[in-house]
Amino acid sequence: MEPLKKQKESLKSECPDKNETNDSILIEAKPFDERQKMLELKENLIAVEDDRISGRKGYTVDELNQHLSSMVAGTKTK
Repeated sequence: MEPLKKQKESLKSECPDKNETNDSILIEAKPFDERQKMLELKENLIAVEDDRISGRKGYTVDELNQHLSSMVAGTKTK
């Protein structure tokens, strides 16, 4: 029963048993939604890291706010 315990803790939908067949495990909606949000966050973080590695310029929220404020005010920033 060790694989089943690991499966429930990790919230994966399937896990192989000792006979190498997959047993489905049902999980409640709340843990499923939390898992989906974590996977989405992970995808976003990976995309940001890929952008950073490839040299794309990113902006902080403060920099973006300053830039947008200056555009609305009709002035230019660097």
